[in-house]
Amino acid sequence: MKNLGQPQQKLRLLIKRSELVVGTIGVLFFIVLLVATGLGTISRYFNLGGFEWSFEIAGASFIWVTFLGAALAELRGENAGFDLLDSYASDRVKEILKKVRALLLLVVGVVFLKSSLAMFGQSAANPTAILRWPLGTQIAALVVGSLGIVAVALVRLIFRNREKQ
Repeated sequence: MKNLGQPQQKLRLLIKRSELVVGTIGVLFFIVLLVATGLGTISRYFNLGGFEWSFEIAGASFIWVTFLGAALAELRGENAGFDLLDSYASDRVKEILKKVRALLLLVVGVVFLKSSLAMFGQSAANPTAILRWPLGTQIAALVVGSLGIVAVALVRLIFRNREKQ
């Protein structure tokens, strides 16, 4: 590791801890998704009643896995990217491209956040179809994922000498 200043070391530590927390929560939701889908599939195969809830749990878990995964991929710099221009660009142009990408990510994150907050405000108290849980338990995944994407974009725009983008 390069000789970094104290704030950058703290930022890297915060990023690593954030990766661990988001990744762990994502894995837990993925396990719930697999178990719920398996239960639903087995119950249908054997024509067992009473497991209709499993597909609602699977759907909610899928939403959480998707949005946590998107935030984690951005946090790690592993989301889809367009690196072709980087291979032909000068260092100055590469820095400009990184800033443009971070700005575009911020715009997308803010649009998702605005939309998900509006959806949360309008529908969070509505019950789900089978379990009658508040729909906010699912919509919160969009809010959390959007906040994560906005945070990653802001870090990329504000701090220099970051890890790979």
